[in-house]
Amino acid sequence: GGNFNDATYNNCVYLVARLMDYYHLDMDHLIRHYDVTGKNCPRYYVEHPEAWETFQKDVDDQIQIVEEEIKTAGEAG
Repeated sequence: GGNFNDATYNNCVYLVARLMDYYHLDMDHLIRHYDVTGKNCPRYYVEHPEAWETFQKDVDDQIQIVEEEIKTAGEAG
């Protein structure tokens, strides 16, 4: 069906959040290929827009956690 298992999904959310934090990107930069080219990619998120919205929210929530982790690590180091 194209959807992820929990471990893969959680790893993807974490990786995207870390990269967005590292490159100082805001949520407007989190897009699908479909949003630019119209290509049905990633198919699962094109066919399930509610899942795409959940993914965006999960990434946004994770960015807050990542920023706090980085801040805490900086204060400890």
